[in-house]
Order: sequence, then structure tokens, then C-alpha cells
Amino acid sequence: MKKLFTLIVLFTVGQMCNAQSHLLSGKVMKAETERHTVQVQRLPKMEGNMDFWVSAMAYWDEYGWFDVNSLTPASTQATLTFNGNEVTFDGIIDMGNFQLTTKNEIKGQYDAEAKTITISTPEYEHGKGMDDFCVLGTMLYYGSPIYLAVFAGDFSEEPDETGQYVLETVDKLVFDVSEDFMTLTPRTGYGCYGFTVGDNRNQGFLNFYKTARYDRRTDAPHLIASPEQIVLAGPAVTVGATIKTKIKLTNIGYQETWFTCTQNRNDVDLLYPNEFVEGGNTEEILVYLYPSEAGTHEYEFTFTAENGSTAVVKMTVVVGEAPDFSTIVKKGDIAFSFTDDLPFVLSNNIAEFPVAVSTNEMENGGKSSLVANVKVPAGKVGVFSWKGMSECQHPNGGCYVQLDGVQIVNNVYEHQGEGFLRLPIDDVIVLGEGNHEITFSNMINMNSYLYGYCSDPFRTYVYDLSFELQDAEANSAMLLTPTLDFGRHYLDKLPSQDHASVTLLNVGTEPLQVTAVSTDGPFAGVVTAEAIPFTNKGEVILTFESAETGEFNGNVTISTTAGDFTVNCAASCEKLPYDYTPIVVEGDFSFNTDFTYPFKQESDYAYSSTSYMDCSNGKIVSWLEADFVVPEGMEGTLSWTGVNSSEDWFNFMGNKSFNDGTRIKLDDTVVREFCGNDPASSTAFEPSELVFASGRHKARFEYEKMLSAPKGEDLFRLSNLKLVLGTSDVNKVSTESQVVRIEIFTTSGEQIGSMRKGVNLVRKTHADGSVTMSKVVVR
Repeated sequence: MKKLFTLIVLFTVGQMCNAQSHLLSGKVMKAETERHTVQVQRLPKMEGNMDFWVSAMAYWDEYGWFDVNSLTPASTQATLTFNGNEVTFDGIIDMGNFQLTTKNEIKGQYDAEAKTITISTPEYEHGKGMDDFCVLGTMLYYGSPIYLAVFAGDFSEEPDETGQYVLETVDKLVFDVSEDFMTLTPRTGYGCYGFTVGDNRNQGFLNFYKTARYDRRTDAPHLIASPEQIVLAGPAVTVGATIKTKIKLTNIGYQETWFTCTQNRNDVDLLYPNEFVEGGNTEEILVYLYPSEAGTHEYEFTFTAENGSTAVVKMTVVVGEAPDFSTIVKKGDIAFSFTDDLPFVLSNNIAEFPVAVSTNEMENGGKSSLVANVKVPAGKVGVFSWKGMSECQHPNGGCYVQLDGVQIVNNVYEHQGEGFLRLPIDDVIVLGEGNHEITFSNMINMNSYLYGYCSDPFRTYVYDLSFELQDAEANSAMLLTPTLDFGRHYLDKLPSQDHASVTLLNVGTEPLQVTAVSTDGPFAGVVTAEAIPFTNKGEVILTFESAETGEFNGNVTISTTAGDFTVNCAASCEKLPYDYTPIVVEGDFSFNTDFTYPFKQESDYAYSSTSYMDCSNGKIVSWLEADFVVPEGMEGTLSWTGVNSSEDWFNFMGNKSFNDGTRIKLDDTVVREFCGNDPASSTAFEPSELVFASGRHKARFEYEKMLSAPKGEDLFRLSNLKLVLGTSDVNKVSTESQVVRIEIFTTSGEQIGSMRKGVNLVRKTHADGSVTMSKVVVR
């Protein structure tokens, strides 16, 4: 045998990467298994083509990458052509999405007496070239010609002293042929290795099978299952967990068939779309187990075709006790389990109460995950909630949460700013009937804490988990935002306006519909036509408008098909203390600006006030809004002169990232971003975007900064603000900004067919999907 070493083997079916590996020859590490021969009758002479279905266990992980520690069922079809004692293989290795530029014939020798087919697979030795190996063919990899050498052998089960797994190659790939010539079984694993044509530089594995079996295709239905033996064990297999695996059921016959399944135990669910499988097709069977007791449990599934052909799968499940995280449970019956990632642990050092905290530190050490498992019985609905925190530094990690494998929270790239940030991950969700798993995972892209660039560890922790069951009702909901603070506002020429949203969670099995929103003082709301499906969240827009200064409080009632919900609203207004009229060259504008970081005014321009301020604790924003009214029957054209001076776009692997710079919004929908030394003027917009129909409109200029060591002046400068009014001309409005739907509401949120006297709320949906809200007063 010869040894083939590899540190990282990265060729996969459908994906190929340059392998950081090297090849060495060496001594035999283990001898081929001794075989005892007996006198048997020789097999018949074969001629012509035979089609076989190949079922293999390939060295792939769950993402399709080559991994000597993972095995995944793989299947393909192969044709063997017999010509006397010579056998030609077509499809010996699944090429997936790869296209060969040249294809060689892989030939073997058929020995009827020994009942074998043997392919010569010269072992690896340094210095050998393309002519010295069994070559499947050539292909192009990033423009370079690669040849694919077929090797036979087995991987060592343990890495050597350098951390490499050794492929112990043999010089022959031998298939044992069954007495009825229906099955071929290779004695060793086999697969492809890539080398650069010309200089023989190794590129990595394309595909490699640990085991394989060739089943001859027949006219009649013939069921086979892969894998035939399943063993489930490890930290993720515990009492209360949801254990998932898959079975591939294949009909290798040419005729289609219905099939049935029998099993020896009832505490397992098998899910599949139908009980019919066509010839040459595979049905994927999903297996779900919900272990209720520790121990070793044996399962057997028998799949039977119409003609009596059967495929049997045996499964061994070693179930451990569930980890005890009861101290972080506030209410309800919640079980816990782990994944194959690094676990969470209990800690009393982070807060004054127990929390479950992630344990991964290095980016190459894997994720850290904790799974909460709950069950919702028939006729019930579950409400699950938690509290927690993700502590990290942008863009090096964060937390994501999955519900039954679907991501519902992801803040991995939301730790904006150069400094260390803590982001809450509190949430509440609704669960329908069945078993559910909620997975909390901590991800680290690069650990600045371990490298000494950050003084705080990167981690995720959760606590106060709560699970409540209630009777399933057609109409039921929860208001997740019982209070809403619109904050502080400045009042200029026009009434101060703002809008924000509150969240409703539909706990009822029927869609939740908002039917009305009451008005209380300066607060109102908008009734939307969209219903909120069961288990989903929906937003209800509330508005604030005041032409007076002062402190305001009010209760807005949202009427729904699940009852009424009251939101306590608060806001304040005070007179604008700044005079921005010197920046206006034409038109009438009403201004508003940020309370903490207002725009400053100097000469004939205004500019953001955050220049060279410290933002290590997160991004800071300075903004200025210019509101204007276009009279009925007219249209207005907006223009301005702007200069952005900041750090340029951050380019990472061809993708631009916004760090410091200017954002400009028109009616909350049209956005442009400017970085570097850029004239952020109206000339950067499409002309149609700057033409406004009758009504009140808003232009917002904001400078956002995240870098503590910025470049340039680190600000946005605005001047020559101009609004030109003219007679309305619909031909000037492009298709992108054309209004495709207009909805009119009263201030109480009732949708009406036409405008009434007084204040009307107008919601316009544009052809590009954007939505604008405005108020129109009819006298």
C-alpha cells in the first residue's frame, strides 16, 4: 500500500476548492484483510451491457464538503460493458455538476472463476505523472486543466502526528460478484483525486466512497435503501430532543411501484410525500424520533413493493439523559438538548441569576448551540418566549435563532460600530400542534477578544425561557408593544409629524384582521388590508401630528377580529431653535433635526454635527429633514447641492460595505448612499424621483458614522435647497414612481372610498413597490 496524505480535502460534487495538502509515499500501514478461498462453480461468460445502481457512503459533511469524519448516502448509475474478460465502466464515480473535457475508458478484468472484476489503480508515488495512474479524464478548474486519478484504498480512522488523515492506497480495485450476478461489492473504498496537468500539483479529492454496492437493474420493481444500517448517538441524542435522519428509498427497477412500510416500534414518525416511486427514482424518507427515556433502542423499517421486493433498514439509537437547564426556565415544560456544535453551559457569573451561555471561542472551533424542545398537544397552541443577549463586535459574530430549522433571528452582522456591543435577542413566538425545537447558536467569525483587540468576550446567553399552552381558538392575539414613545420633536412652520409601528402576534388559528384604529389627541393609526396569518407577527402603523408645543399622552385602541388592544402613546414637541432658511434658494420648507446631534448652520449651508466624535460604542447619526407641501393641481421639483466627505466604501472581496457616509431618503422610501469625497447632490438621483405630486413630502439628509478614525471632514454639507412648483404633468413621472394604488383612510383608521372634508390619510403604493403616506386636508 501507499499512503496519500491530506490536510484539507476540498473537492466535492458540484464544488471544487484548492486543497492545502501534499502527497507522500510511505510504508504499508495495514494489511489487506486475509481472504479464505473455497472451491465454487465459476460464473458464466458475460457479453454486452449491464446497468447497475450504485449506492455508496461518501465522505461528505452536511454542507457537501469532503470530510473524512462524516459519511453521507450517495447514489448514481453505472453501466458495465462486457467484452470477453474485459469490462468497461461508465459512471464508476458520480461527477455531479462537473463536466469532463476528455473522458477515458476505465477498464477492468472479469475473472469468472474467482468471481471478481479487477481494475488496475496504481498507487500514489511522488514523481509519477498522468500516464502512470488510472485516469478518469480531464476537466478545467479555474481555467487550468486538471486530470482525475482513480485511487482505491481506505482512510485511517485517526489523524497522524501532523493532523492529516492518511488514505492507504492499493494497486487494485477489486469487486466481488454475487452468484446470481445481481450485486457487485468493492473490497475497498475508492474515488478520484485531482492533479494539475503538466506539473502534477495535487488539487484535492473530487469524490471518495468509503463503501459502495452495485445492484443490477431489472425490469421489475426492486427496492433498495441507503443506508441500511443507521446508528444515532452523541450529545444531540437525548431525552426530549427531536432526532432527525433520512433514508433514501430507491426503485432500481425500470417499472414503477407503490410501496408500504412496516416498523417494529411506534415512537418514531416516517414522513414522505407519497407511497409511489418510479423506476430509477429515489424517495427521501424523513425519520423523526422524540425519545422519552434514556438507553439503547433498536428500530427496523421494512419497505415492500407491489411485487414483494423489500428493503430493510435497521436503526440503533443511543439516547442519553437530557442536560439540566431547569434553572433558566421561568414557566412551562421545556426539555433541552445539544447539537453537534460546542455546548452551552450554565453560569451565575454573567448576571445575578442563572443563564445558559455559549462556550465557543475560536472561529475554527465551530458554533455553540443549545436546543429547547417543546410539544404542543392537539387542540392547543403554544406561546414560547425568552430573554437573552448577544455580545460581540462588528462584523465578527453574533447570534442566530432557528425554529424547527428555519432562522427567525440573526444579528450576526448587526453589531454596527467598531466597539463591543450588547444586543438583546428577546422574542416571543407562537407554536402550532406538534414537536418543536428552538435552537440558539453563537457564531464567531474572528475572535478579537482572544487576539487582544477587545476587552470583552464574545458570547450569547439566554434565560427566562417560558412556554405556555392555551386552548386553540379561531381568534386570539397578543399585543407585543403596549407602549409607544414617539420621542422628542421640533416644531417649525408645518405641524410636526411622525409614524411608528406596534406589533401584533396572531395566536388564533384564523387570520387576524385589523378592523379599526381609534384617534386620541394627536395620535392616530392606519388600518391595513393585509391579514396576519396564524403564528405570524404583523405591524400596525400609528401616527403622531401636532401643530403645538408641549408633552402629549394618549391611548390608541386597535380593533381586531380578536378583540381590542390599547397602546399608550407619548410624544413631545418644542419650537425649532435653529434657523436653516439661509440654505434655501427657492421654495417654502419646514425643518426638523435630531435632538442629540442636530445639523449646524453656517453661512449658506448646513452640516452634520458629529464630525470626529467618538463612536466606539456604536454608530451615531446626525440628520436634517426638510418638509414641503405641493399644492393641489401642481407638482414640485426638488433639488439641492450636497457634499459628502468621509471614509470611502469598504471593499471586501468585491462587495462594498457602508461605514461612514450620507443617506438621503425621500418620503421614507427612496434611498441613496454616498461615501468618500462624493457630490451627494440631487444630480445623483433620477429626475423622476425628484418630481412630487400634490401633498406633503419629506426629504431626509442623514450622516451616519461608525469609524472612530474617519477620513476627510467626516460630515455631510447641504446647500442650495430648492423647490420649483409648476403645473402638474403626468408625463414627467416615470413608470418607476407611478402610483398603482391609492387607499384613503380617516384619522380613526377607517378606509373610505373618497376624500371627505377635514383630514384624510392617503396611502400610495408605487409601481416599484414603495409606499408613501401623506395627509390631505379637504375644506
